[in-house]
Amino acid sequence: MKFQCPGCQAGFVVPDEKIPTGRGVRILCPKCKFPIEVKEIEPDPQESGRAHGPAPSNTELEQVQEEMSLLDI
Repeated sequence: MKFQCPGCQAGFVVPDEKIPTGRGVRILCPKCKFPIEVKEIEPDPQESGRAHGPAPSNTELEQVQEEMSLLDI
């Protein structure tokens, strides 16, 4: 998923599998610390009958934020 910080206009790429499905997540921009709300990813229609795993833990969300700073474009 590609997105841009509304505060500093920095662009980021985060692998889709790192973004939780079924809900959005709020993270801080690694450059300017502006809160960014990443919208939920639409579940794959072919997987609609399959149960989704548990919600990501704070550790997983922190990992996404850390990876964002590494994947800065």
